[in-house]
Amino acid sequence: MTTITGEIKVIKDYGVDGKHNWFTVINDAEGQEHKVYSNGNLSEFAKDDIVQAEGMTKNGKNGEYMAASSFKRIGDAMNGGT
Repeated sequence: MTTITGEIKVIKDYGVDGKHNWFTVINDAEGQEHKVYSNGNLSEFAKDDIVQAEGMTKNGKNGEYMAASSFKRIGDAMNGGT
């Protein structure tokens, strides 16, 4: 399990027919960008939110990415989930 904490730089839902396929780019404290995908509903999140994503790291045709199993905003009492 991998955990990434940082600021959302890109967030977009590529899902069709009511199924979610969220793509995010999270910029961590060291300035490194991480591609994160989620099948959960991330509509409550926005660019510049500080988040923590947990999931499995995978390799795709465009490089390494995370398949998120958990996605939450840092500092909120309530967690947004996938």
